[in-house]
Amino acid sequence: MNTPKPGSPPPAGQPRPLFTLSRALSRVLAPALAAALLAACGAAPDTLDRRSADDLRARTDRADREIDQPTSAPPPARRPAEMPGPPPVRRAEAAFTEETALPPPPGDAVWGDAFGSTQHEAVRNAQRVVSEQISARLESETRSFEAQYGDGRNESEASIRIKTTSAFDHAELIETVGVVRGEGGFTARAALDKRKAAAVYADELAADRRTLDTLAPTIDRAIAMRDAAVLMQTRFSPVHILAEMQRKAGILRVLDRPVDVRPDPETLDLARRATAARSDMVIRLAVKGRASPALRKAVVGEVGRLLAARGCGFVEWDPTVPSMGPASGPIVDAHLTINSRDHQEVGVLWRYVGFDLELVDALHGKPVFQFSGMPEIAHGGGPNWAMADQAVARRLGQILDRKAAPAFDGITCR
Repeated sequence: MNTPKPGSPPPAGQPRPLFTLSRALSRVLAPALAAALLAACGAAPDTLDRRSADDLRARTDRADREIDQPTSAPPPARRPAEMPGPPPVRRAEAAFTEETALPPPPGDAVWGDAFGSTQHEAVRNAQRVVSEQISARLESETRSFEAQYGDGRNESEASIRIKTTSAFDHAELIETVGVVRGEGGFTARAALDKRKAAAVYADELAADRRTLDTLAPTIDRAIAMRDAAVLMQTRFSPVHILAEMQRKAGILRVLDRPVDVRPDPETLDLARRATAARSDMVIRLAVKGRASPALRKAVVGEVGRLLAARGCGFVEWDPTVPSMGPASGPIVDAHLTINSRDHQEVGVLWRYVGFDLELVDALHGKPVFQFSGMPEIAHGGGPNWAMADQAVARRLGQILDRKAAPAFDGITCR
């Protein structure tokens, strides 16, 4: 090995050797380090004996050799392919893990499965399956109740029969257990936790009992004053409250949580007196507005059908003529306003109809009930006006069953 002279530059293309600097530093620092160690241990001698000098020189030469020839080779340089890079790009995962089988239903629940072309439709259908199971069992409970209670001939029993055949009314309590994708759509499983549902109905029954306990003074005052604004409201009717309690008790039996809702004698007596007071009620119907005779007859007929379903009858009268005579019970004035308009398009005659019904206590002037189907609630068409009126009449009945019946459920004459 040809060692360049000190101070001379290295040949072109060769790196400057770093070990020469290290060797020089070691030769300079070794005596200084030894002197420092001696100083730390005590006073340093002025001169070294021959043995100590030879030993120090040997350690310096050994350090030079270790620098020139390291005992362990440095790690080899990494090739570019071996350099660490960013983590591999993974394919985006689905937002949810798609199940291949429906989870088992809860232990104490009414549950059902249903299919739908979309997840939403499948869930809705499954909830309906659960609700219909409860309604079917409730219908069976109702028939059993009627057989024990009576033949349904008097007004109270008829009211209870109507109420107890109502469908399950807390669909929001039905929860979705799971949804799976299948061929052509989805299958959903829904369940109703019996314990949670029973707690809701138990709270409602407690509220109904509190209402009955405080209702007697209100009913007695309304009977004495012939106050139709109170007597005609189902929320003040002991019969209807008892019917609601019977319906809820039927649902609790379906949920395997039977309760006793039999009324006490005082409540039954209050219900009989309120029913008797409503049986003497007179509803006087006055009709005004612009409509063809056929359309007017159709609207009056549909309004009468809705009232009759709640035990209410009426007579048409003209407010300008003298009264029909004194009445022994409450008197209600029913004001029915009908409006219609005609339209013609591409050879078809169209007729649109709307109406407004307002019930007022005739003795005290207090509002009883109001329903508005203005400006239009139904329409129908045909090649002539007679057939257009027939189409409107058919359509009107369908629409009122859907839009007006829930509002009319707030009044009763039973």
